[in-house]
Amino acid sequence: MAWRGAFRSFFSRARARYMRSSAELLDETRYNVVDLVKFSCTLYCLHEYVADVTALAGPSMLPTFNEAGDIVVVDCLHVKLGRPLQKGDIVIARSPSNPSNTVCKRVLGLPGDRILIQPQYWYQQEQVLQVPPGMLWLEGDNPFNSTDSRTYGPVPMALVKGLVAFKLYPLHEFGPLPRTFRRPGARYPKLDRETGIRK
Repeated sequence: MAWRGAFRSFFSRARARYMRSSAELLDETRYNVVDLVKFSCTLYCLHEYVADVTALAGPSMLPTFNEAGDIVVVDCLHVKLGRPLQKGDIVIARSPSNPSNTVCKRVLGLPGDRILIQPQYWYQQEQVLQVPPGMLWLEGDNPFNSTDSRTYGPVPMALVKGLVAFKLYPLHEFGPLPRTFRRPGARYPKLDRETGIRK
């Protein structure tokens, strides 16, 4: 009958349109997934090897950084290219005591430097330590509330993620961080010219 032919024709056209739509949707989804993977890979590479934006929290770097709310740009490329760090540089590193966490500290000793460790408690004595090759001596600018190399010793350079180069927030402190050795509030060892020991 004529109506059966029309019915078949209608459903054939509908099925063809559906198949085309499904194929187009599948292609579009495939392209979107590929674009998402490309974007994720690019973002990961930028995050790990070029630069990262990090929010800082904690009192260990007072007064250079506030206890909460500071946002900084971390130069990861500096470290990945093997450029040398200097005393006074502020770095982001993985915590030696808990590698899943990161810490923000200042470089106070380079490989070969001899550090005089001041006692933190009355029952402790002064100690002289030479920073081994491939290691850094890191301390917070707030010595009274900082877990750093005085607690866990020299830090392997391989744990350093990047150099803190720029402060984004708070806005009234916006700008690059000077890479100078002496900074307000920092506790820097002094060099004894006769012994070569930093005190």
